[in-house]
Amino acid sequence: MTVLTTRVLNRTYLRRQLLAERHPRPAAEIVGHLVAVQGQESDSPYLGLWARSSTFEIEELTGRSSP
Repeated sequence: MTVLTTRVLNRTYLRRQLLAERHPRPAAEIVGHLVAVQGQESDSPYLGLWARSSTFEIEELTGRSSP
C-alpha cells in the first residue's frame, strides 16, 4: 500500500474542491460538481465561485443581467 504524504493529500483535496486553479466553467457546473456552495455569509457564494471559475460573473448566481 502507498502511503501518501500530507502535501499530496492536501493537493488532492484542493483539486477535488476546484481550488488548485481557476477553471473556465459556468457557476452551475461548479456547484453541480461540489454539490453545494456554502452561503451563510452574504458574500460567501460569490467569493467561492470566483475563486474556482476564471469566467464567473455575478449574474450567473443572481439571475439578473447588468443594466
